[in-house]
Amino acid sequence: MNKSILVIILAALVSFGCTESDSDSPITINTSGNTYVNGFFGLEVEKPADWYAQSAEETILLQQQGNKVLSGDDKNMQKLIEAAMESSLPLFGFFEYPPGTPGKMNPNVLSVAENIKLYPGIKEPCDYVEAVKQVLQQGQLKYEFDGECQSSTIGGKPAGYMDASLHVGTFDIAQRYHAMITDGYAISFIQTYTDEASRSKVDKVMDSIQFTR
Repeated sequence: MNKSILVIILAALVSFGCTESDSDSPITINTSGNTYVNGFFGLEVEKPADWYAQSAEETILLQQQGNKVLSGDDKNMQKLIEAAMESSLPLFGFFEYPPGTPGKMNPNVLSVAENIKLYPGIKEPCDYVEAVKQVLQQGQLKYEFDGECQSSTIGGKPAGYMDASLHVGTFDIAQRYHAMITDGYAISFIQTYTDEASRSKVDKVMDSIQFTR
C-alpha cells in the first residue's frame, strides 16, 4: 500500500481541499454554490456554506515535495496530476475553520483516491480500511481503533468504515475512515471531529455525497 496515504490522513489534522478545473478532470471543481463535483469518479458533495476549502493543486504540490515543478506552469501541473493518478489523488476536503486558525480543533472531511491496481489483495472496501489501519499503526501517533471494519454504503454504493481515536495536545480527536472500491481505485473519506456537535456536522457532509455513475 502506498504510504503517501499516511501523509494525506495526517493532513486531516491540518489542511486539505479542492478547486476549479475541467468538468471531466480528476480534479474536483466547485460547479455552483456549495456543490463540488469530480467528473472522473462521478462524485458530488456539498460543502457546508460557511466552511473552508483549500486548493487541490496546492495539496498535490505538497504531496510531491522534492519534485522540481513550477506550480504556475499548466503543463507541469498536468504532469503532477497524472503522477498523482498513479499513486494518490486528493478529491475534496472541507474544514469548519481555515487551517491554522488559533485555538480551534478543526472538524473536517477529506477524500482521496488511491490507485490500487498493483495491490491485488485489496478487493473489498474493508480490505483497504484494514490496510489503512496497518499504515497508521506504523506511524508515531498512538491511534486506538474501535473494533473491526464494518460494512456500510456511501451514496448508495458499497463501502466499509472503521473508527479510530487519538490524543493530540489538549484535544481528544475521533476519526472515521470510510472506503469504497471503484475502477481500480480505493476512494477514502476521512471524518475528523471532537464531540457530538462536530460529528453531526461532518456526518452531514457524508450524507450529501452522491454518485452520478
